[in-house]
Amino acid sequence: MRHFEEFELEHLFNKTGSFLLRWRCRRHLKNCEICRRRMAGVMADRQFAERLKSGVERMRQSREVIMGRKEA
Repeated sequence: MRHFEEFELEHLFNKTGSFLLRWRCRRHLKNCEICRRRMAGVMADRQFAERLKSGVERMRQSREVIMGRKEA
C-alpha cells in the first residue's frame, strides 16, 4: 500500500489536485491510520497558520491605532 505524502494530502484539503488524486486519497484515508494522522497534522498546521495570520493582523491594526494612523 502506497501512503500519501503531505503535499498530496494538502491537495485533497485545498481541493486543488486532480479528481483522480483526490478520489484515491479519500479512499485510502478510510483504511489507513498512518495517512489519517498525517492529514490531521496537515489540518492542525493549517489552523495554526490561520490563527497566526489573524493574530498578526490584529497586532498590525492595534499598532496603527496606537500610532494614530487610524482612528478607533
